This record gives sequence, C-alpha cells and structure tokens, in this order.
Amino acid sequence: MSVIRNNSSDLRVQKTVKAVKQALVTLIMQKPYRQIRVDELDKEAMINRQTFYSHFASIDNVLEAIGEDMLGELQEGLKALVPADLRGG
Repeated sequence: MSVIRNNSSDLRVQKTVKAVKQALVTLIMQKPYRQIRVDELDKEAMINRQTFYSHFASIDNVLEAIGEDMLGELQEGLKALVPADLRGG
C-alpha cells in the first residue's frame, strides 16, 4: 500500500495526500523523476518533511499512489463502456 496512514475520513489527511500527489506531478513536468528530492516535494506541497513521511515512505510511494488513482479512474471509465452483462456481475 502506498499511503502509510490511510485515514480517508480525515479531511486534513485527504488534503495533504492530494497536495503531495499534485506537487509530484508538477515537479515531474519540470525535471526528470529520479532527480526529484523529498525537500523539493515538501516545498511544492507546502508541508514539512515529517508530514511527508507520516503519509508516504518515499517518493516512489507517491508515484505508486498516483498510479493507483489512475487505474481506479480507468476501471470506472471502462465499467461505463462495458454493458453489465458482459462484466460478469
């Protein structure tokens, strides 16, 4: 699991996790992924290092969380395209 503490009912956690994901996307558009450092990500997301590590183990985990979000969106989109009787459920 990407997110260390999955407390989705806490709006502060949701906002922080979203800010970190958005910050990573912004930084990836500016420089190669492997050159991004946690301190840069923290600055872009306007959080401190301790907050970052309370939600993610590494930058790779942030990227994994973004990928999981994208996969979930793709699955929902495909469900809308495929008739229910062909989905097996």
